[in-house]
Amino acid sequence: MDRDQYDRICQALDFIGMPMALEVLDDLVHSRSPYSRPADTATITAAVDCLRSVGAVCSTAQPTMVGFGAVELTSHGRDLFWRLVEIEQMATDEAMPQAS
Repeated sequence: MDRDQYDRICQALDFIGMPMALEVLDDLVHSRSPYSRPADTATITAAVDCLRSVGAVCSTAQPTMVGFGAVELTSHGRDLFWRLVEIEQMATDEAMPQAS
């Protein structure tokens, strides 16, 4: 495995291991500011950094009301969100008992 592949796998593992990243991704898809969450700012910033590392968000020059740089969802981030929704739906469908 080359170094680039290894780095991408590590980034994906970081993303999977940070539940707040999924919450922040959901906020951005639904046009909500992740910084309006009651979670502490350091946790939200770490989640945003994690999303940035996988190319799901990018920074904008526009500051937010709380003094942090605004983040914007990328097309990759939007695709990622909807793929995760599909996976969740498939898992839910498989968990439901089949009617006979």
